Amino acid sequence: MNNNIELRSVRELMGMNYFIPAYQRGYRWTKSQVEDLLNDLLAFATKKNKTEKEFYCLQPIVLRNIQEDVLSDDHRKSSIQNATIYEVIDGQQRLTTILIILKYLQDKVLKGDTFESEYRFSLYKIIYETRPNLVEIFNQLDVINQDNIDYEHITTNYNIVSKWFDAQAEPRKSRESILNVLINDNTEPNVKVIWYELNDQTQNPVDTFLRINLGKIALTNGELIKALLLQESNFGKSELAELQQMEIAQEWDAMERTFHNENFWWFIANDEFISSTRIEYVLNLYFQLALDKDNSILEFSGTDKDQTFRYFHKIISEAKSFEEINAIWQEVKGLFDQIMEWYSNSDLYHYIGFLIYKNTSIVEIFKWINSLKEDKKKADENVLKSDIKALLIDKIKTYFTKISFVKYLDKEASADETFDPFNEGFLNITYKQPALVRDTLLLYNLEYIINQNINNELNYRFSFKSFKDNKDENGKKIGWDIEHIDSSTDNPLDNIKDQFLWLESALKDLSSLSKALKERINQYLSLSKIDEEIFNELFREIRAVANEENVSEHIKNNICNLTLLDSKTNRGYGNALFITKRRIIIEKDKRGLFIPPLTKYAFLKYNNLGDTKSNWTLEDMKLYNVDIKQTLFKFL
Repeated sequence: MNNNIELRSVRELMGMNYFIPAYQRGYRWTKSQVEDLLNDLLAFATKKNKTEKEFYCLQPIVLRNIQEDVLSDDHRKSSIQNATIYEVIDGQQRLTTILIILKYLQDKVLKGDTFESEYRFSLYKIIYETRPNLVEIFNQLDVINQDNIDYEHITTNYNIVSKWFDAQAEPRKSRESILNVLINDNTEPNVKVIWYELNDQTQNPVDTFLRINLGKIALTNGELIKALLLQESNFGKSELAELQQMEIAQEWDAMERTFHNENFWWFIANDEFISSTRIEYVLNLYFQLALDKDNSILEFSGTDKDQTFRYFHKIISEAKSFEEINAIWQEVKGLFDQIMEWYSNSDLYHYIGFLIYKNTSIVEIFKWINSLKEDKKKADENVLKSDIKALLIDKIKTYFTKISFVKYLDKEASADETFDPFNEGFLNITYKQPALVRDTLLLYNLEYIINQNINNELNYRFSFKSFKDNKDENGKKIGWDIEHIDSSTDNPLDNIKDQFLWLESALKDLSSLSKALKERINQYLSLSKIDEEIFNELFREIRAVANEENVSEHIKNNICNLTLLDSKTNRGYGNALFITKRRIIIEKDKRGLFIPPLTKYAFLKYNNLGDTKSNWTLEDMKLYNVDIKQTLFKFL
């Protein structure tokens, strides 16, 4: 039997009994939690220009219907005879706080009259399995009762509610406004809860309680929408109906598994998803695309984190047949299939991946492509993948409009130079433009992989997961720095730790060091403090042995000398010799750590295979810059 999920107004909770079983803790809401709820209720109650059926939605309550005979004699005496009784699996704190507020409003607004005499309904009762007499405490809330911890929390929070109302600018108006939205029926603005009723009596309520409350699997919008979609009333009771229900359930589960594929997830996202049900990504997308077409749906969906659920609740509730339900599902599935198509295509995967990395909304990408389809449809033409590719290239170009060119690498750009930048110029992107450098180098990697796939009929993907969720050997997340392939300054090593690391690396990597120079290095390493004069002399001699060229700072800070390197490696070895950096990168690559492919290729000198020297020369810089320019030709 399927579970039932719906939106119910607080008014619709009245006249029933809610049973709090022994496995739950007692009522423990704090002052801040009570006041937060009151602030939210007042903000909604006093909101101007509310629509007729607008509502404020509380978090879900999870319940199951139980028979009266499961209660003890003491409990039956405190409950309404022959009334509906629900075991509360989740939502005790909210139900109790709302009841405290309603009891306060009865005392202050109704002046002693009851809700039954004034509005023809009685308040709901809360029955506690471990404290049968606790129901009576709600009849004497105005005196703080310290007989036990539950009494104390309930009566203390009544006092907090009273003081909160007294502190308002217009206490009387605040009381009346909140009372109205709590007791309004569904023809007026009101307060609702997400009602999740477990109909399967074989389902263990304790297991459900633990699942919801111990952080293993939270009750999410995705789960709520799934329950809405798969409820039996949408399908009927025939054998065909069961098959249709099973088919959608299987498709749902397959989509959820795909979203938990980390490579797929980090292609479409820049962060972890806070919900355990990642399928909410496509459900939120469906909602956002609908909102883009009709902004008025905010009137019933609201703007909080549950707006997607409320939207699906409305459209599924209004569906009059399985065909209409299935049409909604097929539209959701169509969005997922579109994303899967992008994921499977090398060009679209890398270009869309770049745009998402740049925080382009997936909704915006869908709108671009849908607009392209509309234009093609008007022209009676089909949309080809090449059309979408051209569209994405045009969008990516907008991030590189500020790129200029210089004729020579060894001087600043001159405004009066006339030359063909694509044949003889060099990219004028510098270390002082970190965002542009990072974007250029990332796109350089992506376009290289696309070209390799085309030329060699491969389907290799850049790992957005490794790039966005990069971690070191200890699992700690680390970012990406812009690294100088040849160290950016002659001698930035001004503390003993950095100096010792640099010298130890030189001893390890430079086999051509003379015996005398090695001895002097070891002597320096035995010192307890730095000696700038001695170190500077060693530094110059070692760089001479390594054949590291002295080029201008302008050249060193050009993109011809820059690459992407994880921040941990860069900050530990940022001033090391080229040969040391190369060794470190090769070692990391052997251990399976992620290195962007063209960072590896720079240090392996793929652009200058004829030069076997263990240094990064001016010629290497020129060849590297030309290769970046040629690879990114279509974007510049």
